[in-house]
Amino acid sequence: MNKRVYVSLPIDSIPGRDINERKEYAEKVKAGLLHFFDEVITPFDGEWKEDLSRSEYLKMGFKALLTCDTIFMCKGFEKSDGCSKELALAMWSGLDVKFE
Repeated sequence: MNKRVYVSLPIDSIPGRDINERKEYAEKVKAGLLHFFDEVITPFDGEWKEDLSRSEYLKMGFKALLTCDTIFMCKGFEKSDGCSKELALAMWSGLDVKFE
């Protein structure tokens, strides 16, 4: 069976960190998880465009999340409204939940 994991990480809730730093962090997490999962999906995969609204990014993340078996919650998720919503959706959908 093909195991897919969605990486939930705070993007705009960490003061002093820019988007490129968050993208680099997502890629590091992704590389580490590839040892345990067949496919790793991050919020930056797909059609990342600087001009989308926050709700449009959340919707894209939700769609990607629902194609996965597991959600991996990165450190600091509890301070992020978006991560909290992703966790709630994952739990409601019966996905396995892992924490960094």
